[in-house]
Amino acid sequence: MKFKLPIGVCVLISLALVLFGLLFGTMTGFTEDRRQVTALLEGENGLLDVLSYRGADGLNLCVVARRHLNNDLDVAALEKASNQLRSESESLVSKKQVDTQLNNKVETVAQKLTQTQSFKESNRDGKYLDMLTTDLQNLSSSAMITTYNTAAKDFNTQLNAPVIGDLAKMLGVKPCELYQ
Repeated sequence: MKFKLPIGVCVLISLALVLFGLLFGTMTGFTEDRRQVTALLEGENGLLDVLSYRGADGLNLCVVARRHLNNDLDVAALEKASNQLRSESESLVSKKQVDTQLNNKVETVAQKLTQTQSFKESNRDGKYLDMLTTDLQNLSSSAMITTYNTAAKDFNTQLNAPVIGDLAKMLGVKPCELYQ
C-alpha cells in the first residue's frame, strides 16, 4: 500500500522547494558576479595593483628628489601620499583622493627638481624623472580603472533591480565600491 500525502502538504513542499531554489540561485548568482568584480579590484594586475604601482613610482621619485631637495615639505607630502596609496587599509574613495594628491605633488616636485642646479647637472636623474612621470601618467590612464568602474556599476545596477536585487540585499549581498 502506497503512502499518500495530503494535497496541502504537497503544495507546501513545492513552495518550499521553489523558495529554496529562488534564494539559492539569487545568492549564488550575485555572489559569483561580485566575485568577478572583486577579481578586477584585488586580482593580479587589478586596480589595487595599479594604484600600488603608482605609489611605488611616487616613492621612487622621492628618492630622486631627496638627492637634490633637502627637507622639502612637498617631497614629504609626496611620500605620505605614495604610502597611503600603497596601504591596504584605505578605502577606494580615499585612495582616489590620495591619488589626486599624488598627481599634484608629482607635478610640484618635478617642477622644483627642474629648477635645481644639481638636478640639471645630473643626466641620470633627468632620465629617471622622465621615466617616472611617463609611468605615472600611463598608470593613471590604465584601462583597469575604467574596466573596474564599469563592472562595479553594472553589478550595482543589477543589485538595485526590483525584487531579485532586493532579495539579494536581504541575503547580505553588498554593492561594490566605485573608484571615483
